[in-house]
Amino acid sequence: MPCRSILSASERAGLGALPGCEDELRLLYTFSESDIALIRLRRGDANRLGFAVQLALLHYPGYALGTDAQVPVAMINWIAWQVRVDAGSWAKYGVRDETRREHVKELRCYLGLSSFGLSDFRFLVRLLAEVAMRTDNPLRLAEHAMAVLRQRRVILPALKVIDRVCADALACANRRTHRALVKPLSERHRCQLDGLLQVKPHGSLTWLTWLRRSPSKQNPQSILEHIARLKTLQSLELPDGIGRRIDQNRLQKIAHESVKMSAADMVKLASERRYAMLLAEMSERMATVTDEIIDLHDGILLELFCGAKTKYLQHVGVPGKTSNGIGVRYFRMGQALPESRQAGSVSYAAIEAIATWDDVEHGESDQLAPQESSGHLCFVREQFSTLRRYTPAFLDVFTLHATPAAQDLLDAIKVVRRMNTGYVLKVPADAPAGFIRLEWRGRVISDAGIDRRLYEICTLDALKDALRSGDIWVDGSRRFKSLDEYLLPAKKFQALKRANELPLAVDAACDRYLHDRLTLLEERLDVVNRLASTNALPGVSITAAGLEIAPLEPTKDAIRTFIEKATRRLPSVKLTELLMDVDEWTDFTRHFVHLKDGKQAKDKTLLLSVILADGINLGLNKMADSCPGTTYARLKWLQAWHVRETGYSAALAELSGVPYTHDGPRQDTELRAEEHCVDHAFALAHLLGIQFVPGLFDMKAVRLYTVNNDDDTSALKTLIGGVLDLKHIRTHWDEILRLAISIRQGTLTASLALRKIGGRSRQDGLGVALRELGRIEHTLFILDWLQNVELRGRVHAELERREARDALARSVFVSRLDGVRDHTFERDRYRASGLNLVTQAIMFWNTVHLKRAMHTSLDGDNVVDDKLLHHLWPTSWEHIDLTGPYVWRQKNA
Repeated sequence: MPCRSILSASERAGLGALPGCEDELRLLYTFSESDIALIRLRRGDANRLGFAVQLALLHYPGYALGTDAQVPVAMINWIAWQVRVDAGSWAKYGVRDETRREHVKELRCYLGLSSFGLSDFRFLVRLLAEVAMRTDNPLRLAEHAMAVLRQRRVILPALKVIDRVCADALACANRRTHRALVKPLSERHRCQLDGLLQVKPHGSLTWLTWLRRSPSKQNPQSILEHIARLKTLQSLELPDGIGRRIDQNRLQKIAHESVKMSAADMVKLASERRYAMLLAEMSERMATVTDEIIDLHDGILLELFCGAKTKYLQHVGVPGKTSNGIGVRYFRMGQALPESRQAGSVSYAAIEAIATWDDVEHGESDQLAPQESSGHLCFVREQFSTLRRYTPAFLDVFTLHATPAAQDLLDAIKVVRRMNTGYVLKVPADAPAGFIRLEWRGRVISDAGIDRRLYEICTLDALKDALRSGDIWVDGSRRFKSLDEYLLPAKKFQALKRANELPLAVDAACDRYLHDRLTLLEERLDVVNRLASTNALPGVSITAAGLEIAPLEPTKDAIRTFIEKATRRLPSVKLTELLMDVDEWTDFTRHFVHLKDGKQAKDKTLLLSVILADGINLGLNKMADSCPGTTYARLKWLQAWHVRETGYSAALAELSGVPYTHDGPRQDTELRAEEHCVDHAFALAHLLGIQFVPGLFDMKAVRLYTVNNDDDTSALKTLIGGVLDLKHIRTHWDEILRLAISIRQGTLTASLALRKIGGRSRQDGLGVALRELGRIEHTLFILDWLQNVELRGRVHAELERREARDALARSVFVSRLDGVRDHTFERDRYRASGLNLVTQAIMFWNTVHLKRAMHTSLDGDNVVDDKLLHHLWPTSWEHIDLTGPYVWRQKNA
């Protein structure tokens, strides 16, 4: 039976491709004097040319000339010119196979090469199996195999042999992975995993099917059901550190493959593979269920608070005649007081004639008073019974940990747990209260004691925020785990630091780094201060009220006219046609390979239908209805086996030109930050060598920071926000570097780092240090902004481009108002990735056609001004039919 090929036809073609451009030919195939002397020993032009070609191929790529090999004409011509023979004699070479073999044998001795044999095959399988434990990408394995053989000076075998080596290495890596997962399992673990394939008592579902279910609604009952699933998973008592035994990407792939199999199919597998798949799936499932429970709780809490605020607003905003009557009475009271004072004394009778004291004492005036920030808590308190249905189980099922700054909150959670366990109605007088918001404390804590319901509500609300920021983390969670778990291991960081191999764009020595940046900061401050003192900053006015910058000139009519004419040249197209065009140009669909065998999808239009369903948020059911010739079952199967985040990331990189790595998660180097963590973003961006250029919207809030109090910044004094605290930077310098390197190596994303650091307590040392470091770069940016009108223009243009792209994305997401049932985290992520991919495809298609339009004049014989081109953005969509039916053209059309 023939072995299954794991390399696609395009991948094999790429591996065997020979250089064709002149520069590469000169670099790779320029012969030395000794080479020329050896070539000239051959008799006849054909033998000389053939011998020279064989020599060139053994130099690079490293294989011998096969009988069916296709050598580029440019390569033949270049070699023929060097050996001074007619290129046409190539057709006469190798009529006798013996001639080829004799030439290869002689060249092998001349170059010191050895033939590929069985020992090389076995060596490669063992070596690649280690690589395959980290990545299962066949192309990367094949490239690594060829590189190793070249290094060992072994002639490359045929590509089908390389393919077989990679297939055997993957199979070996799979067996090793399964063995590593199953090894720590006890007999009890194996019995419990087998039990998951059994049908639940008094039901028709297997335990495995039940555990795979996601919550359908956001209510207490769904949380309780999901908590029951989490407790079942916890009862398995799986060995600790499953994810650390093998590569995380391999673990996730095994888990995804397991999810696609039914319990009946799982029973048929070999025991080692079955246990490995179930173990990987249950490990991933435990993290997913944990995160989903927290998300459900956050949603319920948010809904209660929003509803309470709405009721509070309705309560205080008494409409109509009631409000007018109250207002009139209090107006009359205001008039009565000075009148009675003029009469010689303030008469209470004058007030009582207008409003009774009962009305005043019972807060009639509250209905006209400004809203209190804590007023809605009483309405949240009324909904405590809704929370009470599930919160005791919610707090009890998790194992929580906290940073020192959040220890007070963790102690409060323990107090609430004890009260729930002992059915205690009164909160202890010494219960922690430092985490309660200042504006809420007056309602939670009074002379009568601590309000039991409000205390628990405040605890739950604070827990929600602490989980998001990372001040508190949960065992077994994927998204709410400790920040330290995302970072590069401390031992590996220290090893890189000792070897001076930290992959950063700055000096890793803290003192040298600070000296250079602070020296630059003082120089820039001095320059801007002198310019400000003479009102020489272009378009800038610094007053006692703060900073004022003159607005940029509006878009000129010529530019606007040019943009309108250019976009009108874009041809009308249906969205399906557009996607097929882009795929024909880039073959981006090749990245959506089968989860198990790594092959590309056979039906590309079916794959594009699934991608489109994600991109426009239509869902597979409606896509099947809108796409003639397909069914929901076919779309669902293809989605399950071919669509994953890695495919979306690689395809998006294909269209955007951003490099994508198959190993580990893709880094997101686009550092968009909210106002409260802009300084953090400036720090990380500079350490990573990224130019962070945000928009400055609130000029009044712009602040500069100095190195010393005695710095001469008199002309900028209204902008000075304080002096930099360098002590924190020096204390936490290694932590800052470790965080930046972790982003560089992809163990966490920049956006996640900003959310975690920006949301943590103010007392957090790393957050404060990163903020102070960012203030240096933020100040340097503002100083440049004040002097540089061109910079302001670039930032303004970039913000307009971003807004245009966002408008395009909103238009593509045509079904954003339709309800979608499968609101799992994974499906939501796929919909976001699909939207990004479809949006980028539209921009790619527009760019191609706009370039074509630029080859011809937009105004008859007039030549297009190159200065106008940078104003043209490929974000138009008026010429695209975004709605169904979604019909795909046939390949032969």
